Amino acid sequence: MKINRDNLIKLMNYYCAGNCTRFARELGVDTSHLHRYLNTGIGGGTKIVGAVIKFCKINGLNFEEYVEL
Repeated sequence: MKINRDNLIKLMNYYCAGNCTRFARELGVDTSHLHRYLNTGIGGGTKIVGAVIKFCKINGLNFEEYVEL
């Protein structure tokens, strides 16, 4: 599985007004881990994938727009 980084950034901008710290709290992941992934593409592992899927289910979103299977 791989995260679509561009769509994840759009999701962060929509739900958290571009605030990475707030978005990390919403996802339940470490802020530095999320920030590093969004800015460099490094570190988008299973923890972030699982958090994105859970966030999408809670908010009624289709996780396949953000996670490529």
